[in-house]
Amino acid sequence: VKLIWSREEEFLRDTLRPMGVARFRAGLDGDGLPVALDGVAVGEGPTGRWFGRQPDKVDSSAVEGIAGKVYAIPNRRVGQVHVDDPAIIGFWRSVGHSINDFFYETFFDEMADAGQQDPYELRLRLLADSPRHSNLLQAVADLSGGWKRGPFAAEDGSRRARGGCRP
Repeated sequence: VKLIWSREEEFLRDTLRPMGVARFRAGLDGDGLPVALDGVAVGEGPTGRWFGRQPDKVDSSAVEGIAGKVYAIPNRRVGQVHVDDPAIIGFWRSVGHSINDFFYETFFDEMADAGQQDPYELRLRLLADSPRHSNLLQAVADLSGGWKRGPFAAEDGSRRARGGCRP
């Protein structure tokens, strides 16, 4: 008895993650600290697809990973531009978080750079009111050998650093 699909059957019959694009804008004060953040997710979330889209509401599954961030940025707006996904989409682990967190945190690095701030120090500063998150960030930095700015040279001499994308 065969209980699993082949790779070909998997892609033909299973649901896919939703497509996603996001656009961010930020306002910085004279010290280079963020005072406003506008994030818009473009796409369709599985909640709206499977349980009925409400035309005047943001689909929470489309903006997870953008909405609800604990960084102390005083003025925030999160929105969604609904675009129907041509594929059959479904719930995978971390649906919105898997793409939107990458978009958000990459933009955060660009925002820190624009304000001439160290991205790690800026995150710690904006997490000061959230000990749980700031302790986690510090623990990750410590366990990874400490925060260092790139670019980095690997043992083989090649240069490596974080990646980012920009339209």
